[in-house]
Amino acid sequence: AGVDQLAIVAYVAEDKQAECSCQEWMEKVLSLFGGKLISSAKDYSAGVILTDSNNNIFPLKIRESLILEANNFLRKRGLFPEDNSDDDDDMVFGDDDFPS
Repeated sequence: AGVDQLAIVAYVAEDKQAECSCQEWMEKVLSLFGGKLISSAKDYSAGVILTDSNNNIFPLKIRESLILEANNFLRKRGLFPEDNSDDDDDMVFGDDDFPS
C-alpha cells in the first residue's frame, strides 16, 4: 500500500486450483473498488487499485475490507476456516476482582 495505489497478489496452490480460480478470486476482490487485473495465471494473479480521493478510495482505508472480502470468497468454497472460536470463554476481570 502506498499513497497512489494498493497492489494485491493472490496465490492458489496447485492442489486447490480445481476448487478456486485465482483470476476469479482476484477479480472479485478488485471489483469492490474498481481495481484492475494486471496479470493472471492458474497459481498467481495480481491487481491494483488506484487512489481516488473523489470516491474516498485510499489504500490504507480499504485494505481491511479487501482482506475480509478475499477471506469470505474462500470461505464460501470451504477453503478458509470458519471463525468458530467462542470469545465468551475468556475470563474478564474488573477492578473489584483485585483488591488492593
